[in-house]
Amino acid sequence: TSSFATTTYFEPYFLSGAKLTWQESEKWTFQTAIFNGFNTFIETNNNKAFSASIAFIPSSKWSHSLTSMVSDEYPKGSSQTHYRVYTNYVGVFKTSRVTLGLEGNFGTQQHSQLKESTKTAIIYSGIIALKYRLTPKHGVYSRLELFSDLDEVLTGPIQNDNHTLTGLDIFGATLGYEFKPIPNAFFRIESRYLNTKSDEKIFYHNKQSTHIRWEGIASIGLWF
Repeated sequence: TSSFATTTYFEPYFLSGAKLTWQESEKWTFQTAIFNGFNTFIETNNNKAFSASIAFIPSSKWSHSLTSMVSDEYPKGSSQTHYRVYTNYVGVFKTSRVTLGLEGNFGTQQHSQLKESTKTAIIYSGIIALKYRLTPKHGVYSRLELFSDLDEVLTGPIQNDNHTLTGLDIFGATLGYEFKPIPNAFFRIESRYLNTKSDEKIFYHNKQSTHIRWEGIASIGLWF
């Protein structure tokens, strides 16, 4: 798709550190790493983030990867630990016509619930993306996405209709068409629908706050 899934903005994408990779065979790859923090280049406290991952490619059609990261991102001087454990799974199935992508994320963080700060908060998200190539030049694709961070562990503070702090809880669906005139270029047009909880009006349309958003996107790309 031309648009990012919501969960992509909050996953550990920006990282600085060191990693060690061992390719045991053509099917199995193992990796361990240490970073300054979760989704950040710059160190924010005295703690480091540690991760371990496994990639498994059983055949030319299937690939799987599983990664877990442990970190504590709270500022220096915090009286409690806030260890975060974040696990990500990605699976891809691919043939000459069909590409199916699956992603699941699950995370916990100590002492982080909004209603009861002594309890552990939970984050989860998921993506299903499917692309079907009608011909070598024409294809259609779709994506369903879900992201839930009710205790704003990863997302910024949001106030609902009752002016109570809450975290982002969103569902989305995308449908698109792709034209590839040559193998290394594309034109895409897609429509995207996003829906948050009814009392979580984070979008603005027609001079009113709303919990629903429609997007239309056209894009071109070329690589060489």
